Parts: sequence; structure tokens; C-alpha cells
Amino acid sequence: MAITLRLRTKDGTERVTVDPQISLPALLDLVAEQLKLDRQEISVTRDGPGRDHLPHAGSLGVRHGDMLFLHYHAEREAVARYEEKDPFKRLVSEGELRKLGVKEWTLTTFLDYRSQREYKLGKLPDPRCLYVSVDAGASNSFLGNMQSVNFACQRIGLLYGRFTDDGGVQVDAIVEPAQECTDTTIALAEDPFASKAHAVAGHLGLQLVGCIFAHPPRAYAFAINEVILAARLHQRALDAAREAAADAQPAAAAGGAAAAPAEGDAPAELPAQRFVTLKARLVMEGEAIEGVATVEAYQVSEQCLALVQADAFKQSATDARCAKTAKSDCFFVIEQKESRKATAEHFVTRVHDMSRPYASPLRTAFPVENRPTQPQTQQSLREYLLRRRGEPFALVLADLHLLVFVANILDMSTDMPVLCHAVAAGDSGQLEGFQMMLHAFAEIE
Repeated sequence: MAITLRLRTKDGTERVTVDPQISLPALLDLVAEQLKLDRQEISVTRDGPGRDHLPHAGSLGVRHGDMLFLHYHAEREAVARYEEKDPFKRLVSEGELRKLGVKEWTLTTFLDYRSQREYKLGKLPDPRCLYVSVDAGASNSFLGNMQSVNFACQRIGLLYGRFTDDGGVQVDAIVEPAQECTDTTIALAEDPFASKAHAVAGHLGLQLVGCIFAHPPRAYAFAINEVILAARLHQRALDAAREAAADAQPAAAAGGAAAAPAEGDAPAELPAQRFVTLKARLVMEGEAIEGVATVEAYQVSEQCLALVQADAFKQSATDARCAKTAKSDCFFVIEQKESRKATAEHFVTRVHDMSRPYASPLRTAFPVENRPTQPQTQQSLREYLLRRRGEPFALVLADLHLLVFVANILDMSTDMPVLCHAVAAGDSGQLEGFQMMLHAFAEIE
């Protein structure tokens, strides 16, 4: 095993890596070559004055870290450079502090600077969502599809339903957006807020209330990329809710409604702040949970939303469970200790109540969109309509996945709002024309 020797010179300290049994001639040859010195004009001793000479024959008997003295008369610069280890001095000379253009820094200004780059992660607050109720048909369809592939890859679904008046979330349907997934990654192929499914759900009076992740068996709850994706969807839902509230204020004022809150008043809580993130997984051996698979409810913290919006962290390249600050001068502060990494547990809080039953007026009988093994086709529409022949047509169409397929046939801006409103109201009388068009498309006489 090679060792490192330190060589004290008149121009500074050098380091060379040598064999522990190296001899003096071999050491001089190595030093002359690495430091670009004349072999005939250098000598090495054990002391500074150069009186304690080393043996010319045999091993020098040196150990790792030993200091020797190198003597020469030539003028040269030391190869080894002093590396500034004070992070503050490095930041001032070449880092972020230099970019800020401030020449004189005091302890107070530096602490102010650092406070903007420290993310204090403390105890998570209680979730805003008190409970989550998921329609059994929607949940079973999503879980059944994952079980059919033995949970071999990841998958994401979007939860559409309502925010209840008592602080909960009801899920009527799970839309599966176009996505490209592996066992460790999820990538949405389109903007879910610009999809036909999102528009159709809105025409039915449903909102995006959350998302659901499924993944292969693993020893941790969330990968950081899942947390980031959930936070971005949560933030988009919040932004949409704020825009809708802002648009509603002028209309309310024109109608003589109550005035907007005075400046300085706390903003009213938006139902979209209860956006939830569900996790579907296989039940592990030894768990006291009935069934093969289970669903758990979580909520991304408001601090996580702010950090994700600021692109403050990313998933660690070596550990999917860990978030790493995006900039080298930024740190998480956990129990008064600085670290560039933090686990997902600091960003999501558990919603424990998922026991309340809920039955949606919507069915989950038509093939779900974007499933490669169950494509939505003209034949699947024909089979679906024939099975339900004789039922009220509003009840036949009460399936979000069916309506998403129908949106590819009918006009999205004129036909679908009328169709969806009639389905939501259960009014089959308005659907006679649509029934004739869909039967014709499905080749049903």
C-alpha cells in the first residue's frame, strides 16, 4: 500500500506518494521528476539544517505522513497550493457573496444572508384534511390494475371529487393521465390540467382533490421525486382555486354580495389546501392489514410547497429517499444541525382517517384511459352500451372514463358541457340526441 510523505522546502510543503520500502536514490528520482528539479542539485534529510542525512542503501524506513526536508537552490513555485477551507472566504472571493456585489461583509450581514439559505425543518403541523373517503369502485379499479402487473412499475392517478364542508375529501374517480413509468420513475406525458379528462371532470362539477402513487415493494414511503410531483400538482390546484376566487369577487360585488375581506385580514382558507396524496402499495408480510394491497393518505406540508416552488431541493442522485439542497450554500436545519440532505418524512404528514365509506354516483365500468392493456376503442364502447341497453341513458353515461372517451367523438366546447351537465343532473331527457349519435358511432341499431 502506497504512503504519502511530506517534503518541507524553502518554497512550501510538497507531498509525494511512494512505496513504503523506497530507497533514497528512488526517492530523489521521483522528486526530481514530479517537481521538475535537477536530480544532481537536490538532497533530502530528516532535519531542517540538512545535517541528519538518510542512508543511501536500503529502505528509508519511512511511514505514512512523515516529514522530510528537501534542499535545492533553484527558484520555483510550490506545486501544492493552500486550499482555503473557510466557506465564508470562498463565498466572498468566488461564490454567491461575490455575485451580490457587496465588498464589506459583517457578521450581521452574513447571518442575514445565511438565514435566507437555511430551511428549518421542525415538527410537521397537523394536516388540513381531516379525512379521505374514496369510492370503492374507483379504488378497486386502480389497485386491481396494479395487482395485475404485480406492482412491477410505478403509476400515478389523479383524484377527482369534492372538498366536503366538514374538512374532508371525497374521491369520485381516479383518472390515469398519459405517463411513462419504470419501477423507479414517473413522467407525465402531458399537462394534466390541459387534458380532456380535467375538462370533463370540471363539467361534471368535480375538482382535482389529490393524486395517488403506486410503486413496487420498497422500504420507504416516498421517493423525493414523488413528493416534488405531488407538491407541483397541489400548487397548481391552489393557483387554479385562487384564480377562480378572484374571478368570482367582481361578480359577487355586482350582485350585492358581501364585500371582500379588508386589507390586513387573514385570507380565507381555500378548500384546495386540503389536496391529498394517496399511496397504494402491497401489504408486506407480517403487517396487521387485511388484503393484498392497501392505500394510505398523506398531505404535503405548506413549507414543502414553498420549497418546491422555489426549486430549493431535488432528489439525491444516490438515495431516492433523500432530498438534497439545489445549491451548495443552502442547508436544511434539523434539530439545530445543518445538512444538505433530508428525508421525505420532513415534507409529508399522514392523514389517518380513511375509514368513512363513500359511494360515488359515477361508475367505474368502462376501460380506464391510458392503460396499455385495456385500450378505449369503438368496440369497447359498443360492448358497454349493449350491456346497459334499456337503462336510463344518464345512468349509462355516469362513468368519467366513458365520458373522457366520448370527448374524442363529440365537440369539446359545445357538446360536452351540455352532455356532462345532463349526466350530473340525471336528466336523460336531454340526452336523446347524444344517445342516437353514440349508438351510430358504436354501430348499434
